[in-house]
Amino acid sequence: MKLRDGSNLLIGVCYRSPNKGIFQDDNGKLLRNLSNEIGSRQLLLVGDFNYPDIDWSNVSASSVASQMFVDCLQDHFLKQHVTTNTRKHSLLDLIFTSDPDMIDSVNVLGTFGSSDHNMLQWNIKVGTTQLHTSRSVLDYTKGNFTAMRSELSRISWTEVLQGILSRSGQYLKVYWTTKLVDIYRER
Repeated sequence: MKLRDGSNLLIGVCYRSPNKGIFQDDNGKLLRNLSNEIGSRQLLLVGDFNYPDIDWSNVSASSVASQMFVDCLQDHFLKQHVTTNTRKHSLLDLIFTSDPDMIDSVNVLGTFGSSDHNMLQWNIKVGTTQLHTSRSVLDYTKGNFTAMRSELSRISWTEVLQGILSRSGQYLKVYWTTKLVDIYRER
């Protein structure tokens, strides 16, 4: 997302599987590598990180893997914003930002569908830029569809579609962008 100051905000969603059989111990390493790759860029990272042993009030963990994750976050000055448990008695679903003031408030809502995780709602405070584009957009509700159908019915489709597909595709593209748009504009 392009911010008002010209920088970009990188927005990411993460799911860290607690199943060591999938990634072995590389799962945490991949996440730490991602944090290192992001560096000092503006960042909003949300997801289910599955580190139940991290005590976010003290920013400490009881396992080596979890503590390595906490250390990596602190090395990159990332702020974790969720303070209420998001799955039973664990705080697993997290919101990280590179700017501690980027998130205004976080609400932990009820569960969604059959999930046993709570939903998160938050307000983000960033100034974005609007892209101004000028392009013509056709209002198809005002098209002369009778004339278009008539023109299309005069085409020998067997001939057009015979042979190489790219040739017929090119023909259709040229045809649509010239003749039919002209008919459309006649109204």
